[in-house]
Formats: sequence, C-alpha cells, structure tokens
Amino acid sequence: MDILTRAKGLGSNGKYHIGFARDLYGEYGILDLDGDYWECEKSTKAIHLKGMVDKNGQKLFASLDSETKKGGDICLIKDSKGNIRESVLVWHKYALCIDTELINIIEDNDNFTGISPQQFKYYLEVRGIYE
Repeated sequence: MDILTRAKGLGSNGKYHIGFARDLYGEYGILDLDGDYWECEKSTKAIHLKGMVDKNGQKLFASLDSETKKGGDICLIKDSKGNIRESVLVWHKYALCIDTELINIIEDNDNFTGISPQQFKYYLEVRGIYE
C-alpha cells in the first residue's frame, strides 16, 4: 500500500511537504519525493492512501489528530440530500472520517471495518488545509 505523509515544515514559511515520514535524531520530518529531508511540525501530520482523491483527482490528506484536525484537508462535501457543507478530513483508527459523528460510531463499535475512500470520491472537493 502506498502511504504518503504531509506536514508543515519548520522554518519553511508555512510550506507543507509531501513524502515519507522519517524520524531522524529525535526530530519528526518528511523525506520528500525529490529526496530532500524537511523537519516538520508533528501536530500537522496528515496521510494519503493510494486512491484517496477528490472529484477532481486531487490527493486527499486526512489529519492524524482527530482532536485538533490540523493538517487535514478542508473539503466541500455533498450529503445524500444534495446539501453541501464544509468539513475537515480526519483519519481515525482505520477509517477516513468526514465528520465527528463517524468518529463516535467507530469509538462505539470496535468491529467497524472502515469506509473505502473511493466512496467519497465524487462528493468531495478540496478547498485548503486546516491550520
């Protein structure tokens, strides 16, 4: 499985780096796709699994911190009634979550097997990164 990580770099004017998570010398960082290493803010860590894309084919990144949601993509989401709302993507345990209600379902049921990111593909559109 291809897993990419994104996090905000330290001293890089707020730029986010995408690549592979690395802990060197006790510091959290990203080894980007060009082979450069960047020290990053661990609190902004988000992951992308192969196939997690929005309706325009843009990679989706889900925050690994379900409390602060830092680093997760802000997306416009169309619900089953056709209403559009904004939400921050979060990865919680073993599922891509688009709101805190789903996190509560997972917490209450450890047999929950998760939701395929492809299920949301046609309903999501990335608008930015949650700071």
